[in-house]
This record gives sequence, C-alpha cells and structure tokens, in this order.
Amino acid sequence: MSDKAERSSGSEVPEAAQHRRLCITCEEKPTISDSCPYCPSCMRKRMKKKPGRKPGRERVKPISTAEDKRRVKKTAVAGNMAVVIDFSKYPAILTQVQVLAADQIRPVDAQIIYLLKSHFEGMKQEAMG
Repeated sequence: MSDKAERSSGSEVPEAAQHRRLCITCEEKPTISDSCPYCPSCMRKRMKKKPGRKPGRERVKPISTAEDKRRVKKTAVAGNMAVVIDFSKYPAILTQVQVLAADQIRPVDAQIIYLLKSHFEGMKQEAMG
C-alpha cells in the first residue's frame, strides 16, 4: 500500500490526536485536549445530562479588586444624599444657575452639581500648583 492509501483510510487518528491520551469514559477516542479527560462525544453526553447548563457558556464571576473595595467604602449612605437648597434669599443666584442649566441643556440640580465639582477641582489644582 502507498502512503496515500494509508492516509485516506477513515480509521486513522489525526497526528495531533495520536499524542493525546484516551477518553476515560469510552477509552476509544483521544481526548479534546491534554487537560480534558473526555473525547468530544463523551463530553457532549455529559453536558446533556446536566440540566440547566448550556455547553460553552460558563458563568464568569466578576473579579473583585482592591480598588473596587475602596470605592465601595468611600460612597456615602443613600439616606444622607439629598440636600434641599432654599434660594429665597438669593433669587439672582438661582436665576444665574437656571440660565447656565438652559445653556448647557441640563436640569438645574445637575447644573448645581457640575458647578460644585468644577469648583472643587479648581481648588485642588490651585493647592497642587
């Protein structure tokens, strides 16, 4: 027989699979990979036996880092987060904030938060430089 005849016979195992170990269930076919103890058909059978699991879709747990934990500790309690501002003594300031909010297409409360953030960032830059 020639080399071509030997290669074309359907019972031959591919060269990459020759080096792999045999499936622990059927003990006939090579495993999917060196780290997996099952052949593809036995792996499919195992996945079908487990209800509620889809092959190829594993649950991934979110990785918690130290930075994430620091952020959680810095956030304030939701009950403390609301502030009511009385502009009855300062109507001109309220008008200015309303005009800025309309120009920047923001609600008034978001505009106030923006103004506070930009003020604090400016203070921080002055302190650093």
